[in-house]
Amino acid sequence: DSLRLEAARKAGAHHTINVDKEDVVKRVKEITNEWGANVVIDVTSMSTVAVQQAFELIMFGGTVLLAGLKNGAPSEIVTDKIVLNALTVRGGAGSTEPSMKTAVQLINEGQVPTEALLGEVLPLDRFDEALLLLKRQHPNREAIRVTIKHC
Repeated sequence: DSLRLEAARKAGAHHTINVDKEDVVKRVKEITNEWGANVVIDVTSMSTVAVQQAFELIMFGGTVLLAGLKNGAPSEIVTDKIVLNALTVRGGAGSTEPSMKTAVQLINEGQVPTEALLGEVLPLDRFDEALLLLKRQHPNREAIRVTIKHC
């Protein structure tokens, strides 16, 4: 994940947390002076732990967006936390038309460091290699994202 954390910093993240080395909840509480985050977005695939953590990271009155698919695996959520902390919980994977227009405008204005987020672009004849990168199983390197280009 060090490659992804570095890309996040290059893209403008103020803080990054290595979930393999740091206690996520403790670190977010430190960063926010014990308040918690006002928005938590779970985009992880497969990890139900991230869903549970989202409800530990969020501040009173905050919003949790669940956008990562878990392949049908159930996630245990203590609903009392939602009620007692006046949380808003939303599901969504993707974007809205207005958010896409804003994103395109920011990219076109050069306000988004797209170079840091590009990842690997491979031709179709290197599909097997692209798949290994995507699945994080390549023996020699990682990729932030993988794009297959038909030439």
